[in-house]
Amino acid sequence: MKKKLAILLFIMTLTLFGCGFKNDNQDLKGLEKQVKVSEKSNKNKNEVDIKTSVDEMDLRKLFKIDDKQFGSIWTYIGPIEYGHILKYKATKYDKANNCVNIIMDGYNNGGVGLISEGENGEVGAFTLTYTVKSDSVVEVIANKTKEETTLGSIIPNKIILKAPLKVGNTWEEKFQYKGKEYTAISKITADEYEQKYSKDKKKYKGYVVETSVKGMDNFENKEFNETRIIDLNKGVIEHSYKTIVGEGKDSFEYPFAYRLFCINNEVPYDIKLYESLKDNMGNKNIESIKKIYPQEKSIETKGMTLVKKVSADIDEDKVNETIELFGGVTMSKEGQIINSNDRNKWCLVVNKGKKQFVLFNDYIQLGELEFWAYDLMDYKQFRITTVKSTTASLVFTDYIFNKQSEHFWAVENRTLKGSVNMH
Repeated sequence: MKKKLAILLFIMTLTLFGCGFKNDNQDLKGLEKQVKVSEKSNKNKNEVDIKTSVDEMDLRKLFKIDDKQFGSIWTYIGPIEYGHILKYKATKYDKANNCVNIIMDGYNNGGVGLISEGENGEVGAFTLTYTVKSDSVVEVIANKTKEETTLGSIIPNKIILKAPLKVGNTWEEKFQYKGKEYTAISKITADEYEQKYSKDKKKYKGYVVETSVKGMDNFENKEFNETRIIDLNKGVIEHSYKTIVGEGKDSFEYPFAYRLFCINNEVPYDIKLYESLKDNMGNKNIESIKKIYPQEKSIETKGMTLVKKVSADIDEDKVNETIELFGGVTMSKEGQIINSNDRNKWCLVVNKGKKQFVLFNDYIQLGELEFWAYDLMDYKQFRITTVKSTTASLVFTDYIFNKQSEHFWAVENRTLKGSVNMH
């Protein structure tokens, strides 16, 4: 009993205070609750109608965010547990200014140099608008709790992209910062990019824009620099820069970045982005990640004991699925394991109608398997956490259900090993 209690407390500690994949994702899912926009989509008002004769480089036609479904969620993460989300609200054609406005409601959990929490600790609320003209895309930030008009940058109403979309294209823009006027010089330095987390080194179509501002006394070499990676179908997918922390003699320059983690809980590109999170985001505890899809044929559990069974609605369709744990063990009437060999087979399955997800199906030497199922704090993301305990190790694995694609992510996020028996 003490062992189970310790394990459960450890899981709760990971959930509340852990870094890396689990914490980033859960904190950001909590931000979704703060999004308070009408669920009624004004579809007809949002239609973009550009009937004028334009050439192929017209950015109003090229810059089109994927999945314009009302309420779609863009999740961004960064270091020191920073994160913000963007919730798609509308695309509107402004006939008076002959431009397209892509509007997103944003919420921020705080972070160095970025829109921070409000005075009462509420999540920082802002609106991000991509104002798309024929030859430029402008990022407009309107903070709902403060007067700040930037998201990480020092340049308000930043021209993040300008035609022609060719490497070497350069543009200037003037802006005010702390009462002084400066000139920002931006340049397209690449027209494709690699996902830093992907091992396949695949190239994606997009634009790397580097910006510099000279004469900035507080920054190293008196120069502010920032880099954005922009995908025409996703918007800004990465933004890196250096910010100033503190004031006066106690201030120092701090490198910061945030990047697109997923859209609607579905990780972009491929699973290799997940696999290298431990190397790129400081998640040293992530051991392995894989997808688990359902199979039509159930696995054989003859001769095994049903150790635990839980009913839960994993996909919010108001129909409960069953989660079953089988073990090659003998159970007492009180539900305690009373007979176990040195090496037993364990199976953990989720039954969804006629389909079955096999989460675990293997032998465990001198140990056992336990699980907990939960929909933590209404994150709208069902999870199963397992603990595989042996005399010399504890392995913690999260199984996270993606209802859009109907698969589980299996994330082995913590392994503890010892040279002596664990009790």
